[in-house]
Amino acid sequence: MTFDDRLKAARAELKLKQEDVVAQTGIPIDTYRKYEGGKRLPGADALAALAKLGINVHWLVTASGEMLVPTGITTGMKVQDAANPQYQVAPAKINAKALAAIIEGVVKAQPAASPARLAMLAAEFYVKALDEGYITPEGVGDGPLSDSA
Repeated sequence: MTFDDRLKAARAELKLKQEDVVAQTGIPIDTYRKYEGGKRLPGADALAALAKLGINVHWLVTASGEMLVPTGITTGMKVQDAANPQYQVAPAKINAKALAAIIEGVVKAQPAASPARLAMLAAEFYVKALDEGYITPEGVGDGPLSDSA
């Protein structure tokens, strides 16, 4: 399954039309159609916007893992026991600006790396930034580098 096939499958799973995706992400319709047509690959900002829809960017880039971000994820991005009601939480929010910045940094640091490697590095950095409190799903966190520290 190619990237464009996965993108179409994720959109279908979310029961969205192309017009719905562009309205919710801000990606221009012509650009989005090129993604689904296999004529162009999205950059960091577009991937971050797609992540906001609940699409697992790691899966989208590498075909590894789950198609959609699973429910039952805490702000620390650790999957809890979804069968236990005390751990039921809303689907994770993604700090799109932080994710985009992390993806851009990883691509600049390792321009020759495979897409799978870049996705894994970006995911690791994102989770680490959340765990350390540098970011939150809503913005800047209270970690040691924040203004409040």
